[in-house]
Amino acid sequence: MQNITDAGPLADYPPQVVLQAVLATNLTSFTEFAFGVVRPGIPFKPNWHFEAVTHILSEVASGEVRRLIITLPPRNLKSLCASVALPAWFLGRNPSERVVVVSYSDFLARTHAATPIARSRPPSAASGSPPPLTGRSPGLAAT
Repeated sequence: MQNITDAGPLADYPPQVVLQAVLATNLTSFTEFAFGVVRPGIPFKPNWHFEAVTHILSEVASGEVRRLIITLPPRNLKSLCASVALPAWFLGRNPSERVVVVSYSDFLARTHAATPIARSRPPSAASGSPPPLTGRSPGLAAT
């Protein structure tokens, strides 16, 4: 996550509230946080491709991009970004929507669905007050 040197008006809020706001509005930060949940103890190593993938996936979630194919070599966080973090982040922002995640393998689909971040209920949905929406998507499917 980016280092904020001048917090400005954010300094008036407790750190937990600021963290929740950042995670609710920024897919890149949410995915980095999800990595720590899914792979505890393994250091996250950000790279430009990670930010590019999460940026375009946030555009898919907002409806700006309607079709997307991600082609990266194995072990580049494609599955974490598109099949684990994106659906959890999207549903946290749009709790009344539905998401279908499809995979070539039943085992892989079940593995993604069993991750702690995928099984947990987003804090916004649990509290009944979702974070503000920046866009509306007619539906979302990640492969």
